[in-house]
Amino acid sequence: MSSEISLDKDDGATLTEIPIDNGTRTITNRKKILGILYGLGYNLNYIIGEDAFNPNNIWTLVRSPGITLVLYVICGIISPFGSSVYIELGIRSLPSGIGEQKYITDAFHPKRNVGHIFSFVAIFVIFPSIIVAESFTSAQYLLYFYQRSLDVNWITMATSVAMLFIITLYQVCSNRVSDIINHSLVLFKIITLLIISIVGIAKLRIDHVNWNYIFNAPFDLGAYASGLIKVLLTYEGWNNINYLIEEFKPSSDNLEYPSVILKYSSLISVGITFILCFLTNAAFITVVGYNINYNGNTPIPMRFGKELLGETGEILMSILVAISSFGCVSAIIFTYSRIIKYAAETGFMPRRISSWFTSYWKKSDTLLKQLLAQFFYCLGLSFIFMIKTKYNISDNISDFFADASQYSAMIYHAASAYCLYILKKRLYNTNNNTNPEILSIPIYVIITYLLIIILIIIVLFIPSRNGNFDYPISYCISWSVVILGVIIWWLRDRKRSEATEEFIDETDQSEETISEAGRD
Repeated sequence: MSSEISLDKDDGATLTEIPIDNGTRTITNRKKILGILYGLGYNLNYIIGEDAFNPNNIWTLVRSPGITLVLYVICGIISPFGSSVYIELGIRSLPSGIGEQKYITDAFHPKRNVGHIFSFVAIFVIFPSIIVAESFTSAQYLLYFYQRSLDVNWITMATSVAMLFIITLYQVCSNRVSDIINHSLVLFKIITLLIISIVGIAKLRIDHVNWNYIFNAPFDLGAYASGLIKVLLTYEGWNNINYLIEEFKPSSDNLEYPSVILKYSSLISVGITFILCFLTNAAFITVVGYNINYNGNTPIPMRFGKELLGETGEILMSILVAISSFGCVSAIIFTYSRIIKYAAETGFMPRRISSWFTSYWKKSDTLLKQLLAQFFYCLGLSFIFMIKTKYNISDNISDFFADASQYSAMIYHAASAYCLYILKKRLYNTNNNTNPEILSIPIYVIITYLLIIILIIIVLFIPSRNGNFDYPISYCISWSVVILGVIIWWLRDRKRSEATEEFIDETDQSEETISEAGRD
């Protein structure tokens, strides 16, 4: 038996005993493996975007490929902590509810729907920002073969929007088609990164001169902090399955199946990401190397391809990065539509609007309205993207959007860790401290992860030696949106409370009137 804090649509949280598996249904090992592979596919397709193929920004920022490898190791240690937190939160939320909205609302009960603060930030910042950033990146690399640069212009924007439209179109048509495309893309990306890694390892046996000075750079805490968030962005997506768990239609009579999927797909995703990214960076160091005086604009993957296959290799690598980013966008859009649906079901939007976003399209059983809503919102953000680029408001607008998304996500990773701490303490204080049998992590792991994320959030405001003054803008925007979400939630909660009090007063008055009439 496992202790579970359940929350229904009316926001009434209760402590209940839910069996992990009461034996009424049998889930075969084959089905478990297929479920884990499904979760792995969507996790890794989200994780493996441009950053997995192109560490150029990180190398330039920290001015050392060796430090970059160290950052990948550090994030490879941090990410399993976060993954474990989300696994237990996901298991505790079964059989209903997804993501941080559910976890935060459960933890802060009896306050109503505190998790809507996350929904506000996720729907308007976290997911659309990374979608726009990755779609522009995909367009840039796709157009590289004839532009010979990664310039952002109106052609780039048109290509980016076309990609968003294509992804939206096939996800509207069929969930099965979406699954096939997503899992085909992730398999392609894994094989590609393995080939790059093997080439690098093979060359390392005969030439390791580029490894001699990989740590030859001055200490720069601000640069390391900024590099850390970019590496964490490379790992981001290990919790993607937490938002998709309702795709498995979990029920209270058998929670082992979704629990196993949550556990293994998340942890394995982190392990695979670390191996692929570390080996890929090692391959780039071996073949390309790092020259602090290099002034060219050619990204590392294209230089890697050119070193091996000349101009053909350069074009091939640009196409591979474009495909990788396209797959990342596809996975995020699939998840984004599910978050919109769940937020609407729990009253995040006014009733007249939410009724539009709580159901599937009957023709194909897909989330038509949710997908169209996110497409048009991302289209609007794309215009902002172009305006900022035209007027040089930020040096790298793609990084700007990505940093805003990742920083907001980190705030909620910390919030989720704190929520799990609250839930476990609450169960302990009620002398009902049995935990989910699939995974239960110690309190000290939760506290350690929480402190690490808080430290990173704070240290990111330290400027790097070569940084521009606009470096904290994306972080300030993230905090501003979080604060705005808190204000909106507080105003709506206050209005609901007043309406409830008025209803109770009217009910009491009616009962008094009936009682007086009865006495007369």
